[in-house]
Amino acid sequence: MTLVSDAAGSPARLPIGDVDRLARALEGVRRTTADGLAQWRYHGRLVARQLDDTHVVIRADFDYRASVLRQFQRRLTITGPRRGQRRSR
Repeated sequence: MTLVSDAAGSPARLPIGDVDRLARALEGVRRTTADGLAQWRYHGRLVARQLDDTHVVIRADFDYRASVLRQFQRRLTITGPRRGQRRSR
């Protein structure tokens, strides 16, 4: 998710190192890795994970997600579950 913009208002990339620094600044958040990709956990619960060099997935409830999507509709996308993953209920 890109919530950072450059001076012209275009989406700007936030390096994974900066994502990591910001996430770990939150009390209770710890970083782990799986298959060489970062995962951030809050008291053991997965809250965000790195998909690849340029994408991070963040767990959010539906109301918050809808609010963020309305606010940043030109910059964010929703994807379905990755192949082989179950949907959470």
